Amino acid sequence: MNDGPKKAGIVYLVGAGPGHPGLITRMGYELLQHCDAVAYDALIPLELISSLPERVERHYVGRRAGRHSMPQAEKNRLLLDLALRGLNVVRLKGGDTSFFGGSAEEAEYLAAAGVQVVIIPGVTAASAVAAVSGLPLTDRRAASWAFFATAHGSADEPIPVPWKEIAALSGGTLVIYMGLANLEQTVAKLLEGGSDRNTPCMVVQAATTGVQQILESRLSDVVADCRARQIRPPALVVVGGVVQHRASTFSHATPLAGKRVLTTCCAQETEAVCAALREYGAEPLPYPTYILENSDDAQGWARFATAAASGGWCVFTSSTEVRGFVDALLRNTFDLRSLGKLRIAAFGRDTESALLRRGLRADRIFQIPPQTLSPKYLTGGRSSKAARLVIISEQISVKPEEWADVIRLNLFRTKPASWETHWLQEIRTNSTDFILFDNPAAVDGFVQVLGLDEARSLSGRCKVIVMNNAAAAAASRWNLELSVEFAELFSEMFRT
Repeated sequence: MNDGPKKAGIVYLVGAGPGHPGLITRMGYELLQHCDAVAYDALIPLELISSLPERVERHYVGRRAGRHSMPQAEKNRLLLDLALRGLNVVRLKGGDTSFFGGSAEEAEYLAAAGVQVVIIPGVTAASAVAAVSGLPLTDRRAASWAFFATAHGSADEPIPVPWKEIAALSGGTLVIYMGLANLEQTVAKLLEGGSDRNTPCMVVQAATTGVQQILESRLSDVVADCRARQIRPPALVVVGGVVQHRASTFSHATPLAGKRVLTTCCAQETEAVCAALREYGAEPLPYPTYILENSDDAQGWARFATAAASGGWCVFTSSTEVRGFVDALLRNTFDLRSLGKLRIAAFGRDTESALLRRGLRADRIFQIPPQTLSPKYLTGGRSSKAARLVIISEQISVKPEEWADVIRLNLFRTKPASWETHWLQEIRTNSTDFILFDNPAAVDGFVQVLGLDEARSLSGRCKVIVMNNAAAAAASRWNLELSVEFAELFSEMFRT
């Protein structure tokens, strides 16, 4: 036995990108999947956190305008304590770690304590804003240089940016990070320094997210225009002639543009659900209301062996079922060869893709399960002798007399999740437009996390969408009012 001190873990300072989860680097994403603990800021795409395994420690250290959650000294100490416990830690920051992110302070503190630090760059907001708005930060017609500054400093110190000196320059682009809080003072100093009142300006709110807004103005009007449009942080301000050389960027109409959707699915399904919502223009708020744990079903697997040998159907309705099935197959001393004579049916493209990733090809592929699953439905209407049916989803309804045997494999058990304090603060102060439930466990977990009174209050302020009859029944038990106006849109979204 080794009774010596535990070896310290490594702290990775990772840039998460400007808002869309796909803009984290591949290296940063892989480190996040395999870390022991994560300390994350505000404005991080939350599916990066919500989809992590339950074993990963989560520590929120972010701050929003007017709501500072943890002083920098405490953040430094937290990272050190985690590393000294032998944990590998991802310190996840918005944008790029080296742009106005405080990384130097954390890296210096940890290095001085003998902890190894690795810095992983990310996409910074200026690059993202340029891309989504078709804006060249430099252009031979208008700008040969770009100046990056922050308009948000320490609460006790003035911002040491030479605004007047910058205003006296010409032929360049000024990019202001965190520019809204002090925009009026910043504009006044630029005008005082000699900037032309008609200098083109652009403000981009929440770049690359579903609530992104782009405002074009001129320097003398930009403060009033931001107020009129109710532009909110996070936002980046661009000042200079390049604004009038924006390229026309293609953007297709999205039915949920600007809408926030509270998703309640388990962590294993978070990324797929959020990806579908983003395709339709929405900004997902992934707050899992229940946790899936592996469940042993010895009796079910014994019956499965009989079905595999004699033939029948094995039906999957989600990628989570596919993953859980293959994992349980191996845990129960089976492998893919054990499927024997079973044919496979998949509902949904994501389910089909999950099967293919695991070396399985579906014999029949459908969009959504029918109200009642019969042998004829699976065979395309042809008469069929009664066969055995292996199913995982509790949402699939069958008539037992139509089948030789119905085997419901219990791959998972559920338990209520708990929400971070700042998650609760977020939905209390900024109501979502929709709440999405995909099964009864999500509904019940929602009520248990919030309490019945607050769950009803929140659901009453937005539109509640359910994806199937079982979720609808659970919502009705708790007297949560359902919306039918957008039900078909959401159903179409997850069919495709």
